[in-house]
Amino acid sequence: MPEDIFTAYSRQDSDWTLEWNRTAPCLLGVVRPCKKRIAFLGDSITAGCGTKKDGYEMWVARIADAIKDDYAVWNLGLGFGRGSDCATDGSWLYKAKQYDVAVITYGVNDIRSGEYGKGRGSSAGEILYWAEITVDSLQESGVKVIIATIPPFEYSEKERWEWRCANLGLKLLAERKGC
Repeated sequence: MPEDIFTAYSRQDSDWTLEWNRTAPCLLGVVRPCKKRIAFLGDSITAGCGTKKDGYEMWVARIADAIKDDYAVWNLGLGFGRGSDCATDGSWLYKAKQYDVAVITYGVNDIRSGEYGKGRGSSAGEILYWAEITVDSLQESGVKVIIATIPPFEYSEKERWEWRCANLGLKLLAERKGC
């Protein structure tokens, strides 16, 4: 199901802004044998925002249903999540490091909004830089990595250019890093 929504404050330059629509990440788990544990690192699209409440219809849930009980899946989709957030090696990435496989599925917020405090969308080069840091960190922890391309969205002409360049670069990064 899509995550619950809570209020939060975020800092933009020197001002704090109240935001009413942050998603609250959660985990419900059970101990059972499985072949592999797969974490999906992503943004609100991964989390399931925009899907029916209690519908279990986000694409990560559909993948989990398709692979059945042989694999454990953790949806680490985080509303407003960005590659720059993941590359800081904080608690979000730490969670994925506990799994056997991590699927990197973010990018829309990077293109649309960019790194916090920059006031602009990120370039393809910045997105690839953060993705490489994330891949290296995961692989150093023994996690196999799958890199998904950034999904289509309502992009401006400039954003579409960055989207195309980033997706081409992500494919090359995956080849180079053995993802």
